[in-house]
Amino acid sequence: MFTGEMNLKNWVKESLPHGLPKIADANLLREENFFSARMDCLLSIFHLALDCCAELPDQRLYMKDAATKLKKIRDKFLEDANTLRL
Repeated sequence: MFTGEMNLKNWVKESLPHGLPKIADANLLREENFFSARMDCLLSIFHLALDCCAELPDQRLYMKDAATKLKKIRDKFLEDANTLRL
C-alpha cells in the first residue's frame, strides 16, 4: 500500500489533525454525543501513539510515562464530556 519512504506511521502523522476521519475507526466518530470531546481525545491518543513509535529507541516514551499520559487524556475526555452534558 505504501511506496518509497511512506509507511503507516508517516501516513498517520501527515494525516493529523484534519485526516482523523480517514485513520480512525468510523464507529468512534459516528455517534454525535460529545463529538468534539471525542475528536480531541482521539487526536491526543494518536499523537501519543506516534511518540511511542519514534524511530530511535531512546526517543520513545517509557511505558510509565505513556500510561500517565493516557490517564490524563482519559480524565480530560471525561471532564470535557461532563461539561458538554451540562
